[in-house]
Amino acid sequence: MTQTELAGMADLGLSTVVAIEAGKPGVGMGNFIRVVNALGMLDQVDAVLDPARDDMLVQHGINSLPKRAKANKRRK
Repeated sequence: MTQTELAGMADLGLSTVVAIEAGKPGVGMGNFIRVVNALGMLDQVDAVLDPARDDMLVQHGINSLPKRAKANKRRK
């Protein structure tokens, strides 16, 4: 697939696709997601970004619960 074809599939300009491929920091996340979606890889990105996969984030969430909610979590 060419960059021009990918730009068309993602409904973006060629320069945006070139910038994404080059790793330019100014590319918007929305444009990046459009390219990922055009490539049929959105589910893979979604799985990687799943907060449940981040043990520290899950632990922080548990620690932020009110005391009563924490006790109920431990019983399950």
